[in-house]
Amino acid sequence: MQIRKGMRIIIILVFNVLLLCSCTSQKSNEVSENINTTEETTMEEITESETTNYEETYNFISYKDYSEDLAWVLFECVDDLSEYWGCINKSGKMVFSVEAASIQEVTPFSNGYAYIMYDDSVKVIDKTGKITSEYTVDDSNKVLCYGEGYVVSQKYKADFDSVKYIINMCNPDGSIIQSLELDDMEDYYHFEYFGKGVFGYYLSPWDWKIYLSSIDKWIDYNPGGNNTFYFYGNTALTEIEYGGGFDSSDGFRGKMNLLSLNGKRNKVIIPEDCGWDWVEGPIIDNTCILHEYKEFLVSFNLKTGQFNKIADSYADKIIYDELPNPLAFSNGRIALPLKGDDGYRYMAVFDEEWNLVIDPIQIDKNKLHEYCNERLIVSDDDDCIIYDTEGNIMYKLSDTEYSEILDYSNGVARVEGETIPTYVDKEGKLLFEKVDMSEVIK
Repeated sequence: MQIRKGMRIIIILVFNVLLLCSCTSQKSNEVSENINTTEETTMEEITESETTNYEETYNFISYKDYSEDLAWVLFECVDDLSEYWGCINKSGKMVFSVEAASIQEVTPFSNGYAYIMYDDSVKVIDKTGKITSEYTVDDSNKVLCYGEGYVVSQKYKADFDSVKYIINMCNPDGSIIQSLELDDMEDYYHFEYFGKGVFGYYLSPWDWKIYLSSIDKWIDYNPGGNNTFYFYGNTALTEIEYGGGFDSSDGFRGKMNLLSLNGKRNKVIIPEDCGWDWVEGPIIDNTCILHEYKEFLVSFNLKTGQFNKIADSYADKIIYDELPNPLAFSNGRIALPLKGDDGYRYMAVFDEEWNLVIDPIQIDKNKLHEYCNERLIVSDDDDCIIYDTEGNIMYKLSDTEYSEILDYSNGVARVEGETIPTYVDKEGKLLFEKVDMSEVIK
């Protein structure tokens, strides 16, 4: 009986164990299924988090102004502390990036191209980050000047019997437009890129050779000194030629020498009441400013051929030492620093015919920003006010959460002192809240 009873107990125990194992296995499977589901959900959340929150992955070191709708940003990868330069568009998306190691400088975009200066090379890139041309920099190779994707490079070749300097003027794709071979490089030799595919170099301290790629033609240029100019449109003011005066045999005080992209030269006599000793500004939007030394300002409209002189009542109050550089209109407006009869500093905005469009604003102890992109910023230690083209207040910095705003560029103002690239539009609205790094390839 004892044996049978013991066997019965053993059978019951075995049955219970088997039942317990079966239940445990079933619960284990259920738990396993739940764990797998939880893990998948968690991984999706992590992936989404990595796509939208980059503060844990990247540190933003600095960021620059926009040019042609792209802004350079320097950032660091947290995992290996490597640094990169990248470009973001106006929606905050990083379009491309390049390793920052050995990069000395990155330039704003112009004509669809930018330059990356390395220790041993210069690379031209387009707005997708594609390298369109590259130039070696070492003891035998130099980049003399560049702009808008164009490059002037120099290669030095020498042997026992000869020394040669090969100068190549190149398109953005690296193809050679013109090539020069010089036996020496005098100290006064100087190469310039003047914009719009126009190059030049000194033949002597007083003579230039100018190459116009649009018509594949060299022309002589004799400005009487080391003068430079720049094509912002189809015509550039190359120099002012001085005469003996309106009462002299030559019958003029000065002439504006104009050069067009087709090689046509034009000389415009400056009226007698426009002064005598001028500093010429660039022609932007068909208008340029002549600065008669500490006397007054004159505007010249290329299309109408009309000169306009600023009224004496304002000319007498201009603070000439604080004039913007370059001295040029932006969207038909320019801000000038003035000193009032009360001794305080003021700012006023004028149009291309010197009509007052924004009444003088006192800026004593304030920093005057240049008028640009249809906005004027006047700031001090407490606040800064942003005005539109007619002098209306668009917004104040104190209305935002930011502490400092810089001049507008490409229709956008950069905000300083933020942990991520921060920009506002012309109404002071934040351009984007986060930088989208989803397409950055590390």
